[in-house]
Amino acid sequence: MPHPITSVRQPPYTLDFGRDAGKKVPELASLALNIIGAASMADADFLRLVAPFTHGRSAPVIEFFLSLRNEGPKVAVIEALAAASLSKERFDLFKAVAKQYSTAVKHRQPIAHWLWGHCIEIPDALLLLNPKDWLEERALADPIYVKAYRAYQNGDADALKSCATELYELSASRFDCVQVYRKKDFQTAEKILWQASKSLKDFHIILGWDLSDRAQGDELAKKLAAELET
Repeated sequence: MPHPITSVRQPPYTLDFGRDAGKKVPELASLALNIIGAASMADADFLRLVAPFTHGRSAPVIEFFLSLRNEGPKVAVIEALAAASLSKERFDLFKAVAKQYSTAVKHRQPIAHWLWGHCIEIPDALLLLNPKDWLEERALADPIYVKAYRAYQNGDADALKSCATELYELSASRFDCVQVYRKKDFQTAEKILWQASKSLKDFHIILGWDLSDRAQGDELAKKLAAELET
């Protein structure tokens, strides 16, 4: 999985978090988009469980689910419905499947919402930076830029050099915020997401068998439980 840039390579770095970061590593950008797609499929498979839990009256629940922004409340909604609809045995299995889903979709968050970047010194990687960390650094850097502008206006070379040193030291102190993603990291995350989707589909099938052939449902449930344990 991804690592802070300082654990991959020691500075200096030539970092670019501009608009063309993905174009510089098109294969990785494509793999990153695959993760967003796989996470959306996992969402759909999870939301599909609303129907058997609500006995065909799922529209209001689905609308409410889609209005939520964070995964925790989304899972809580479906879990409450499951608790009211399932036997203890099936509910325990549902919780294991839901936990796998919750863990898997966390891989989407940085890829979909963080800043994308590139490093000349690590050409086979896509860099991700939490916008919160970027904004915090900008807030600290802005006063230094003001000082640098005044030094430039006054022709004060020493002050300009001092500002440049301050800016570099500030940036260097926050290098650990930059996460390095390589091909294997994206492939691993995508695999985890598709495994979660498969488990959700299997659980939905189990619920269907429970209505017509409980023994078959029990057999599939044991198989799924074993897969989740591994």
